[in-house]
Amino acid sequence: IDPAKLAALKLEHQELRSKALFFANEAHITAIANEHVVLNQQLGLKLPLDTAQYPISMAEQVAFIGEQMKHYPDNVDRVLWKTAKYAQRILDAIDQIELQTNGQGLTREIIAQATALEPLVERLLEIKKDTKLITLEAKDAAVARLPNAPRTAADWGNRLFDLYVEVRLQVQPARQ
Repeated sequence: IDPAKLAALKLEHQELRSKALFFANEAHITAIANEHVVLNQQLGLKLPLDTAQYPISMAEQVAFIGEQMKHYPDNVDRVLWKTAKYAQRILDAIDQIELQTNGQGLTREIIAQATALEPLVERLLEIKKDTKLITLEAKDAAVARLPNAPRTAADWGNRLFDLYVEVRLQVQPARQ
């Protein structure tokens, strides 16, 4: 085999492996969540998803939130910043549903709830990514100072779960 071609193949393999390892840190259960989060949000591929598929991705995000709640049962501040990316993905799914349905897919109440959550989720993501906050405890303390943050993990989890359930019921009504 041509040495230049071999070197190019090795480099391509290394790049693909690096991407795979980066995204393997969080294994999505369904292909839909993988397409929504990894391919569309993280890689920006803009693959079309059906409106009815977004609640499936939302269900996975809610499950990831529950997992973090289980890991940190006595630390609501850590739960909040650790789950901010999942909350953001739920809000993105709601935005995508609204775009695909020209604003007719969800009630104004759901949109109002999502809109009200956006500033908190954005602030939690900033805290999560803040390189000046080196320790977990520093991030926890920054969240504790937020005026509108839920004060129990159950409140946070229930708020996002209820939002998911309402979206699910409206996007995929129960069959008769």
